Amino acid sequence: MNRVGAVGLEWVVGVLLVLALAAVGFGALSLVQRTLLDGVRVSESATVLADVSRIVGDEIRAGVAARDWSVHGGDSVALRAFRGTAVVCASNGADLSVSYRGDRAVDTAKDSVLVLDGDARWAVAAVTRVTRAPGACGAAGDQRWRLDRVIAHASVGRVFERGAYTLAASSLRYRRGLGGRQPLTYARLDSAGTGFRPAGTGGVGVELVLAGVRGSAGRQTRTLWPRSPRP
Repeated sequence: MNRVGAVGLEWVVGVLLVLALAAVGFGALSLVQRTLLDGVRVSESATVLADVSRIVGDEIRAGVAARDWSVHGGDSVALRAFRGTAVVCASNGADLSVSYRGDRAVDTAKDSVLVLDGDARWAVAAVTRVTRAPGACGAAGDQRWRLDRVIAHASVGRVFERGAYTLAASSLRYRRGLGGRQPLTYARLDSAGTGFRPAGTGGVGVELVLAGVRGSAGRQTRTLWPRSPRP
């Protein structure tokens, strides 16, 4: 082989070697990328499971099964979402003077109240008006409420809104009343096999199928239990 032919062969071999090394490099990079992506998916999926358990668990522990919440259709928990508690210090017909503490202010457009009456029974009423009444119960933030009905000897009021938590469109979503469903978690759920179910006495079973996560890690189950029963 003459010198020109040898140089040409060496050039071809060199190019092929570079291409081979590049292919190996791209393959290794692709493997690393897939591994990192799998890690991100597993991490986000674990976060979804923790968030679903915490959010829905806190809500059912605030109420009583069947009275305040129930599982519907395998994918939803409909409930009274409690947002605050009022201690009644005085009443006059449908008007109550209260000391209120809650996650947010009372909204007469969407809130109702579960009231404990003088016979230790709970009754539901709508809050039609809220006004400030500093000092009515001995504190600056006291309020006066007008209810849509008279509840004799009211002592405690638990403010709630109607809502539902649903496992839909790849995430946990919350719907207030007849409003839209707002996503609360990463969109990492596979709708097939994901859902809620009644569990035991007053519990909620959660089964999540995680999109893009292979093997047993892709299917997570947990049972949420209320605390000791409320009255």
